Amino acid sequence: MRLGHIVLSVLGGAFVCAALVCFRVETLFAVGWAFLAVAVIAAFSLIGTELTPLPLRIERPSGETGTRSDVRSIGWSIDRRTGLVRDAARKRLRRLVTRVLLRHSIDISQPGGREAAIALLGEPSVGALEGSQVTLSDITDILHRIERVHTAPHVQEHT
Repeated sequence: MRLGHIVLSVLGGAFVCAALVCFRVETLFAVGWAFLAVAVIAAFSLIGTELTPLPLRIERPSGETGTRSDVRSIGWSIDRRTGLVRDAARKRLRRLVTRVLLRHSIDISQPGGREAAIALLGEPSVGALEGSQVTLSDITDILHRIERVHTAPHVQEHT
């Protein structure tokens, strides 16, 4: 917006205010209409001028799967009639839990890894992952436990 546009809009607002005061309109009402006139004149003065957009950088999500896409996929894989989840969702849930456990340096395949996983997520969660059928209540429990692990303050041991 150039200086000429600003001066034009302020003069237009002052004219509107003066005209309304001459007609014995209340002063605050006239000032309000003057501000409205300034805004309208400034907006109309921008018509035909090229506005440059702000340099916004929008980060595109990577193709890598994450917790959100895993949860969405698991949600679509639930059989609502029986409450059981399909094999694809069960595999994805296992990968999600494995990823969370690996963030905490826990590997279930290593000796003592199962006990550490039970200490972190609880027996029902680890047992549901090892079972052949996973129900909707198992998924809800596992996801709540994972969320608690993520939101719990991390305590570091000092030696």
